[in-house]
Amino acid sequence: MIRPRIAALLALTLPLAFLAAAPSATAESIAPRGAVPAPSSCTLIPGGSCANADLRGRDLRGLDLRRIDLRGADLTNADLRRAILTNADLRDAELVGADLRRARLRNADVRGADFGGAKMHQTSLTNAVLNDADQDIIVFPQELGKVESLLDTATQSIDIVIYEFGGPTLVGQADAPGALMRAVSRGVKVRVMVNGNWQQCTYDDTLQRFTNQYSCAAVYSKSNYATYSNGTGKASPTLAVQESLMAAFADPDAGVTPLMPEVHFANNNFNVTHQKTIVVDGSYATGANAGQPRAVSDMLPTSQALVMTGNLLSEYWGSSYGLAADDTSWETDPAKSCAPTCQSENPARDFGVPVDDPTLIAEIGRVYASDFICGAAQAGGAPSRTNTNDLLGTTLPLTWSNGSFQGAVGSTPTAYPDTIYGYEFPTSYSGQPQASQTQQGNVRQRMLDLINGAQQSLLLYNEELSDPEIIAAVGAAAQRLGKGNVKLIMTWNAGSSTQKSWPSIWRTWNTLDDSGVSIMLSEYASPYKANEDELYVHGKVIVADSADAYVGSTNFTAPSMDWNRELGLRLTNRADAGGIADGWLQSVLGLRDLVTRFTLDFGDTTNFTSWDAIEPQLPKDNLARAAWTDPRKNYLRTDRPLLCGPLPASDTPVPAP
Repeated sequence: MIRPRIAALLALTLPLAFLAAAPSATAESIAPRGAVPAPSSCTLIPGGSCANADLRGRDLRGLDLRRIDLRGADLTNADLRRAILTNADLRDAELVGADLRRARLRNADVRGADFGGAKMHQTSLTNAVLNDADQDIIVFPQELGKVESLLDTATQSIDIVIYEFGGPTLVGQADAPGALMRAVSRGVKVRVMVNGNWQQCTYDDTLQRFTNQYSCAAVYSKSNYATYSNGTGKASPTLAVQESLMAAFADPDAGVTPLMPEVHFANNNFNVTHQKTIVVDGSYATGANAGQPRAVSDMLPTSQALVMTGNLLSEYWGSSYGLAADDTSWETDPAKSCAPTCQSENPARDFGVPVDDPTLIAEIGRVYASDFICGAAQAGGAPSRTNTNDLLGTTLPLTWSNGSFQGAVGSTPTAYPDTIYGYEFPTSYSGQPQASQTQQGNVRQRMLDLINGAQQSLLLYNEELSDPEIIAAVGAAAQRLGKGNVKLIMTWNAGSSTQKSWPSIWRTWNTLDDSGVSIMLSEYASPYKANEDELYVHGKVIVADSADAYVGSTNFTAPSMDWNRELGLRLTNRADAGGIADGWLQSVLGLRDLVTRFTLDFGDTTNFTSWDAIEPQLPKDNLARAAWTDPRKNYLRTDRPLLCGPLPASDTPVPAP
């Protein structure tokens, strides 16, 4: 578990290059860089005192400044590359724009220091004392083990909402229990909520029941409908997750009375539930308030949330892939048809932000509790489209997509929990919602504010990029900031025939390149292809000026921003940005980790190729014909029931929520 007071102890510190011994010096012996010289009483030596000194713009590269007192010192734009600041006192220091690349701040006290815009690529902060609310970043796929460790800390409850889920490490099976099975066995209440809006069930209107449970848990698309609806082909791991958790329920630890695990389809108010969040010990497991978020004042020492950009699914784990149509052994033996990469629940480039502020955990829990019971204000009550409308005006750093464009879907079974569509949009959506269809999420404006507010640099990871407003803002930022100061990392699915026949993304990359955006792409056929060396980029990250960031589940697409259920966080390393009540989560470690990983990925010519190198190889006729199609138009779906609530059984009436 990664808590603020020990975050620096556990933060991944990347290897430092060899650091040659550097001479110590006084302020007078250092060549000034246009700043006012430090007072003569400032001694820039190990154990020296430079409290409140004016060291703006000074060249301090490689100096041995361990144990130095720099409280309140102004180090704005100072060059501290490779400086040794071990055990230094930097409380309330101004480090805005400072160059701290490969600097050693081990055991340093940096509480209240302002790192806004500082260059912190591979800066060592191991054991540093940071602000209480400071959060680091989990980097996938390398740090999946931290998710397992988080789940293992749960004492009361685990609540998961995610698009896709299942695998041997985090779920497991009867002969090899994973973290969630272990939690059930020791008496923890486990709830898992997955997206239900891609499902296509075989439903008998006369009998008012589902006749094929496999089809209800299948990942549906028009091209594979016949296969999935007949219960063959690749089924979703959803049923296998439920079977594994029930196996743990039936075999608890000695002396434990287990609590029934629950696996639900998510609130059908939304086009897609794409949020990826884990909450540990954030809800009441039993009693009158069972299933409700814990009060802020009643959080446990182990209460924590993890807001992620990625799913936690091992490809083909818990599926019928490669099995005979009547072979259902995958339910109890999920690994039977597992791909070679099955052991990795998330082999893509993704990120997670641990959160332990009780206010944020309680708010995440409030929305979870509502979505888990299909939008109803109370369990068993009528669904409501208004119970999370206030997310638009939140002052918290929680950044939500909270809208729907769903219209009435006649095929929704009448016995299934009533479908209440949150914010109905016109059949042809050609712009912002009409006045009567107010957007309820805050992510679009926050993303645009972050991009438009960048003054020096902009770094972006994303899986999908099609929203015209975001594309225009990124291009304008590149023109404003200059070539090379706006960088984008994505994946080019070179092995996908769909990608090759759909060159509109080429046109987007070409347009951004012409604006001055530097683009690196991972050439990847499938995020789970066993013999593929290159990373699939799935993360959704914006970093402005190395100081402010968005990390979350929202892609740069209109459906993701406007119509889905998504969640992300705004992070800052600026001391003057305020606390969570002002919409930012302080995170010196987080910004360091994001910038470090981005810098390493962008310079990785083994896993990534520049768009400038790829573009000349593309078919010129296709690129020339590429026309922009607004992805927000004609996107209504009327070809499937929208599931919500418990998984329906194959031979019983649809359960009430």
